[in-house]
This record gives sequence, C-alpha cells and structure tokens, in this order.
Amino acid sequence: MKNLIRSKIGMSHVKTAVLVLIFVMIFSVVLTYASMMTVIQTSRDNTIRVLDSFVMHNSKEIYDSLKNGSDFSESLNQIFYKSSLLSEFSLDNSGNIIYSKDEQGNIVYIMTNPNVSYDYSNTLKLKASYTIWIPVRFAGKLITYLRIPITVRSYYSLKYN
Repeated sequence: MKNLIRSKIGMSHVKTAVLVLIFVMIFSVVLTYASMMTVIQTSRDNTIRVLDSFVMHNSKEIYDSLKNGSDFSESLNQIFYKSSLLSEFSLDNSGNIIYSKDEQGNIVYIMTNPNVSYDYSNTLKLKASYTIWIPVRFAGKLITYLRIPITVRSYYSLKYN
C-alpha cells in the first residue's frame, strides 16, 4: 500500500486521489444502502404498530368472537386503519399514495394505501400489504425510485395459563 501512495516519478498524487475517490464512492454506496434499509424498516415497524393498534381497537369484538368459539369477524374498517396510520406518524396523503417528507420538503418515501385484509378468509388474522418507493438520488438529482412490496401480519390470540 505504501508503494502505491509513494512514488519517485511524481505520480503519487494521482494514485492517492484515485484511491481516495474509489474509497469515498464505496463508502457512499454503503451509506445509501444503510439509509434505505432504515427507511424500509421504519416504515414496516410503523405499519406493524398501527396494525396491532387496529387489532387492539377491535379487541372487544375479536374477544367476543373468540369466546364464542369462532375466530370470524363481520367487517374490516380500512378507513380507520388508514387514518390511524396517517395521524400517528405524520404522513401526508394525496389520492392513492401516502408520503413522508423531510425538513427540506424532499420526499423520503412514497407508499401506496395499505390494503388491510384477512390473512385467511374472514378470520381474525389480519395483514396489510403495500408498496414503498424510495427515491434514489445522485449529486442531489433524482435518478429513479426503488420499489419494494411489503406485507405485514397481526394476529389476535388468547393466552392460556
């Protein structure tokens, strides 16, 4: 490594600059990947938390159903779920998309309206499916969006001693 940085013919500055540039590019890709994974995990955790709270909000109906020996539910209020998601995590809504912006007004991520449904037909096992788009930027300019489909699940079950 010392021989690459040190040279008697005057080329040491060029080699050093190229090595630093390569290292910085690799470091930039690693940091970009880490920030995207953080956004995806945060979005997923937030959606799971709201889905769990949605199940808890309907816990009386669910408990009555389970107590009667059934795990069926009559209806599913998707509007309540969406409003809980928007209000709890300060997300903005525009048509069929939900988005999050940073302090400068740049879009952090865009997600479709979560489709809340039963994991199995009319059972109390719920799932929320949505697609998240994360903007990929280079030198401050938007290049493309990374599209990631996500499905989260929440179950209500009784604990027995």
